[in-house]
Amino acid sequence: MKKAGKKFLFILFAILIVTAIFFIGFKIPFNGEISGELFGEWDGVSEVFSDFKLGEFPSTFSDDLIKIEIIINEDYSVSGNIGDAKFHGGEIKRNRSDFGKAIGIFSDYIISDVILEGKINENDTDNKRDLSIPLDLKDGKLIGSINIKRFLNHTDPIFPRVELTKELK
Repeated sequence: MKKAGKKFLFILFAILIVTAIFFIGFKIPFNGEISGELFGEWDGVSEVFSDFKLGEFPSTFSDDLIKIEIIINEDYSVSGNIGDAKFHGGEIKRNRSDFGKAIGIFSDYIISDVILEGKINENDTDNKRDLSIPLDLKDGKLIGSINIKRFLNHTDPIFPRVELTKELK
């Protein structure tokens, strides 16, 4: 191999290594603790974006506006309802480092391992979904999305704009 080809491969390899280390630094939380503010019951209404959606965005159909309830427990387990469907098996985790937050990559938290069972509303055709729920805590609200997990953990948003407020007791 010519000297120029070896140099090119070395530079390419170095760039790949530095890039991998750079992105891993955004993802690894410096502190794995979950803020106590998250524990409790959260709810809101969000517009669904799925094959059973009736109207265009913003929809005027009440069936497209779905009530979402999420309960985050102190053992980090999560359950709740999305419309008429119930979910369970979820766990909330930190999803990025402070450095990742500073530059706006990833979400603060992610609820993973969520199994949604039942139809979201009468127009829905699926009875079971695997979900991923990335969320940020901003001004006392949980803001994020609800995504269907697909092949190789690819996700499609079913609720791309979710804003939840904490129920006060």
